[in-house]
Amino acid sequence: MTTFTIDTHHAANRLIDAGFDAKQATEIVDLLVKSQDGLLTKEFFKEYLDYKLEKEISPIRQDNVAIKTTLAIIVGGIVTMLVKTFS
Repeated sequence: MTTFTIDTHHAANRLIDAGFDAKQATEIVDLLVKSQDGLLTKEFFKEYLDYKLEKEISPIRQDNVAIKTTLAIIVGGIVTMLVKTFS
């Protein structure tokens, strides 16, 4: 997951240089840092969707294998009957 990094001391000093007092600058930088904690990144969201999709598709794949096996047995039985009928 991509992280957001910030030099808080440098950012606070830039805000102070721009006219904010030290307390305001510190609070703004602190708020900015805390606001990044709960963000959902594109990479994390993609991994989550891939996981959920695989979880949903897995039972379908298992059912598909069972259907193919059953169909192979039925076709094998039909072929056996045809061979017996025409031989």
